[in-house]
Amino acid sequence: MPPAAPAPLLGLVLLCGLKGVLLSRVGRCTGGLCVFRSVLDFNGAETDCRSSSGQLLSFSSEEQLLDRLQSLSGFSGSFWLRRPDRKSEEAAEGFQTCPAVSVGLNVSVEWTSCTDELSGFLCEFGDVCSQTQPSGGGQVTYTTFSGFTVTESESFPAGTTAEEREGGGGPPASKLLCFSSSWMEAPWSCEVLGGGCEFGCDNQTNTCTCPEGRMLHPNQVSCSEDPCSGCELGCLQVGGRYECRCREGFRLGQDGRSCVDINECEEKAPCSAEGQECENLFGGYRCLCNEGFKLQDDFRCVPVEEPGEEEDGGSGSSESFLPAASRPSSPLPSYIRTGSILGIAVFLLLSLGLICFLIRHAVRRCGKFELPPLKRPDINIFYLQQVTTETYKRLSFDKQLKNEQRL
Repeated sequence: MPPAAPAPLLGLVLLCGLKGVLLSRVGRCTGGLCVFRSVLDFNGAETDCRSSSGQLLSFSSEEQLLDRLQSLSGFSGSFWLRRPDRKSEEAAEGFQTCPAVSVGLNVSVEWTSCTDELSGFLCEFGDVCSQTQPSGGGQVTYTTFSGFTVTESESFPAGTTAEEREGGGGPPASKLLCFSSSWMEAPWSCEVLGGGCEFGCDNQTNTCTCPEGRMLHPNQVSCSEDPCSGCELGCLQVGGRYECRCREGFRLGQDGRSCVDINECEEKAPCSAEGQECENLFGGYRCLCNEGFKLQDDFRCVPVEEPGEEEDGGSGSSESFLPAASRPSSPLPSYIRTGSILGIAVFLLLSLGLICFLIRHAVRRCGKFELPPLKRPDINIFYLQQVTTETYKRLSFDKQLKNEQRL
């Protein structure tokens, strides 16, 4: 006969299960009335109800209370109430008893010690939202502002959030907030429940943020693992998954995330022309000229004709392959230097010819320049310049004598 399970152990298991049910914060609502199940005293019940912008259910008579409770069925226990004669407020300030309703086979109002812990409380609201229809066919979970999960209900108090999740769990497909009798999609204002964000909310833009290494989920409120976190140079989406990537000249390491340099000289042998040797660089390579060869036309190595023409022992690079490097400027080709000398010589010859032409033209013009003679009717100035003073006196005397003879 197998040994029976110890009775104390079985009782402990049942007690733990019962305690889990009692400590769960669940509720059910219809119209503007909700019953919340949570083991707490009167002050705790009043605080939870007010935090959800409601107040404990008040009643004027048991008949009126029974009418209000007809819309709610299928629950039993003792639940805190509020009466309009302010006895509940007085009790909260230190008075001994507070009102409660006992629901079972019969419904009755009783006054009990305000410090007793009852099954829950009844709370009424003026602003409620109706059920929301799931967009993706998933299951919607409703949670009040004070943390009660509301099930099997037709209405929900203001501040209730609705999260739609598809089968298999994971982040919600959408998140809504009951505000002013309508549902508002997250993210909303950061001042209200943190915008509905899982991690953080940006007060400037009212958008959700995520910590380093995580990225914002398509629902705009949750944070999911960043598929590119850990990749040295980012990643690419390949089909339905992500793979780390590396730039040209590198390949993924054994860890699948880091990038290691490719030795092109060993794997590809790119510098196979005569007189060339390959030098591996970080992320690339370059071809050098061997000893006895020199660089020509910036891309090929040719033998050195004379020992004096060898350039730096063949250290010139014929071609470099670096993704982020720029090739150094090359010296001027020989044909450019020859053209410069010819141009200067032609310019000097033209300048000399122009100077000769100007001088010759000036000489011709000066040779034709003559001063016209200056003459008077009775005497030649040139003749007066050749005579002496005595001759001038003699001529003057002869002229006077001729005039006297005429007379």
